[in-house]
Amino acid sequence: RDSPGSKISKWDLSFEELGPAIAKPLAEYIAVAGALTSVDLSSNQLGPKGAKALIDGGAFKGALTSISLLGNNFDVEAASMLLKVKEEKPNLRTLCGLTHEETQLNYHNDGLGPADAMLIAAEISNMGELTELNLYGNGMKDEGISAICEAIQSNEGSKLASLNIGENGISPVGAKAVAAMVAATGALTAIDVSYNRIDQPSAL
Repeated sequence: RDSPGSKISKWDLSFEELGPAIAKPLAEYIAVAGALTSVDLSSNQLGPKGAKALIDGGAFKGALTSISLLGNNFDVEAASMLLKVKEEKPNLRTLCGLTHEETQLNYHNDGLGPADAMLIAAEISNMGELTELNLYGNGMKDEGISAICEAIQSNEGSKLASLNIGENGISPVGAKAVAAMVAATGALTAIDVSYNRIDQPSAL
């Protein structure tokens, strides 16, 4: 992989299995790499300690406008901390490496959990052109899927027509959030909830 020089604006470190120990020195470097605006750190097993180290190390104090942090085994608390940082940094557009102009998002079998769902939800709530969202085969569970559904429901200009949330460990609790979203989303024409733990199909 390329390492960032003084004129490098994008750095791809995805799937490098970096772990939490490298997060703080990496953050400190990102903070002073003046031209660096986009970093992909997805799927690096950073964990909650890595998320905190990125924040403490100043990764978000620099010129970053885009960072991808999905698939790092964050917990809900870590995701909340990251989202708070994003709110405080207007120049930081995305924590998922998105442009917000995507019409399709495919996270099929990406090993994403509730914390990842929270990060995605914060993005799709403002994505007016998104028509297809595939989250099949993850472990987002009730908490994550509820966050996704609330984000879709809050997007008044949503064009989302197809949603796949199959095999995500959804129980009847999460099904209630899905049902509320479906009832309020006029553009949605197809939804897949197969291979979940929904014991009461009538909830949908």
